[in-house]
Amino acid sequence: MNTLFTRTFSHINLTVPIISAPMAFASGGLLAARVSCAGALGLIGSGYNETSDWILAEIATAKRIAPPVGLGNVLPFGLGYITWWLETRPGLLMDALEATRSTPLAAVWFSFGEYRPFLKVVRERSPLTKVIVQVGTVDEAVRAAGDGVDVIVVQGNEAGGHGKSTNSTTITLTPETVTRLRPHHPQLPIISAGGIADGRGLAASLSLGASGVCMGTRFMACDESGYPPGAKRAVVEGSDGGVSTVRTGVFDVLRGLPWPEGYDGRAVRNRVTEEEGMGIEVVREVWETATREGDKDGLGIFAGSGLGLVQDVLPAEIIVRRTMEEAVAAIRTASEALLIGPL
Repeated sequence: MNTLFTRTFSHINLTVPIISAPMAFASGGLLAARVSCAGALGLIGSGYNETSDWILAEIATAKRIAPPVGLGNVLPFGLGYITWWLETRPGLLMDALEATRSTPLAAVWFSFGEYRPFLKVVRERSPLTKVIVQVGTVDEAVRAAGDGVDVIVVQGNEAGGHGKSTNSTTITLTPETVTRLRPHHPQLPIISAGGIADGRGLAASLSLGASGVCMGTRFMACDESGYPPGAKRAVVEGSDGGVSTVRTGVFDVLRGLPWPEGYDGRAVRNRVTEEEGMGIEVVREVWETATREGDKDGLGIFAGSGLGLVQDVLPAEIIVRRTMEEAVAAIRTASEALLIGPL
């Protein structure tokens, strides 16, 4: 597909308007590389690392599978940061940019925090690297566009993992953002995220004015994901995601992660989320036991409301290809629909 997003990354031969979300604990170098080799944009999730060792190792892994391309010798994958975590550990970004000085990353992604100082750093140290910023509101999108970022990802409330505790759904946030930004930033790609797990979601997002989609839950349940088998099974076996997932901060408390006010995470309902109201010490034992044993009934499994669309664990390449086939079919079906009755 030829969209604003694919054209923005034409220098790395990107042909598929899909991003694999930089999910902590799930998105390593193997997943990012396989997604990128399939023509989409794979991102490594830097997560909650205190040092750069893991991040640099995952970049090296991805580089072996997906080597640099084009005249700029650019790596066809990127790296995502939880920005509030990065604020007190800026070396995580500096080290990555230094390690990829001769073979720059295709993109660096920032979400959940003050990205502007880091935007300046990327522009100065790695000018061939595109900057992606994820937002949760229209006003945040307007600000990011004014700051001159290269791609904006608008994350609706359906999304798995962390996001705004209260914000719009993807189907309303996407077109409203497009309406606000397009007149003043006609060449800025806007990407939909949240509840999108197949090609029908991609086709719908394109019809809403987006230039592509970001998928997390679908890639969480793939062969290359770093999620434990029990977590993948919970996603595949889940259904009716608006009911079987819940927004909660309990797993952040259990892990001792000081997420800023106004954010929480959408996770699969289980014993921990159901017993959350009984107090943190009551659920801690359940969670710790589940973590040791890989028991999905107590794990912190961050997944979006689209988990019911995920029916199997597949290689990332097949997920990308199948999503594109589904999107093309959905677009053709819509274009062939008959208008019944007088106009």
